[in-house]
Amino acid sequence: MHRPRLSVIVQAAGAGPHLEGAVRSVLNQTFRDLEVLVVVEPGADAHSPGEQVATRLSARDRRVRVVPAVRGSDPSGWLDAALKRARGSLVTVVDGGDGLIAGACQSMIRCLEQSGSQAVVARSRSLTPAAGDGPRTGPSSVTRLAQPLAQVPGAVEDLVAGAVIARRELWTPPRRLVALPTPAMSLPARTLAVLRRATRIDVLDEEVYTWRAGSEARGPGANTDPGALLAQVDALGRL
Repeated sequence: MHRPRLSVIVQAAGAGPHLEGAVRSVLNQTFRDLEVLVVVEPGADAHSPGEQVATRLSARDRRVRVVPAVRGSDPSGWLDAALKRARGSLVTVVDGGDGLIAGACQSMIRCLEQSGSQAVVARSRSLTPAAGDGPRTGPSSVTRLAQPLAQVPGAVEDLVAGAVIARRELWTPPRRLVALPTPAMSLPARTLAVLRRATRIDVLDEEVYTWRAGSEARGPGANTDPGALLAQVDALGRL
């Protein structure tokens, strides 16, 4: 069985008509050694729009697989279900309403190959700018390689999950936590946990991801919602 270098997990819930575009933005990447795991809602039948789109695309491209989320799981259970099936050594997560910019995966993986780091964080931009949203979000406009998180704190400002690629084991909760009750965490909080576990991080000055208003991939930022950001950091500190 071929094990692709990169697993891209796409959340179908809430994506509506944008899901196909999100998946195609992954399939059209110049970096080809990847798989796309489309996570559909628990209990969704074969007639649900998300599953129809995912099934049709998987019939055309064997790199696409459909993953049912676990019924009754915690808010990030859909991600854990996909991680169990992921075959890539690297992982990124895309909200089904968003998309990757052309060449994004190749740029980010090239950065990791050059540095030997465990994770890379790049820039993103909004497709639906709203009041208070800047033209783009992400770390400061200087590429830095193989840094501890403490040296690049700007990497977590306005963090967007789809603008992060990290080793698969960093996305998976430590075994000691699996059987313990843990605070419900959003996707950006899980992404922040990934960066906290990484010992070396690359910061890439390049836009790689586009997101829409309400995207699950984008979390509270220091400028937009500092209280919510502090609450997530506090939850992580209690793990």
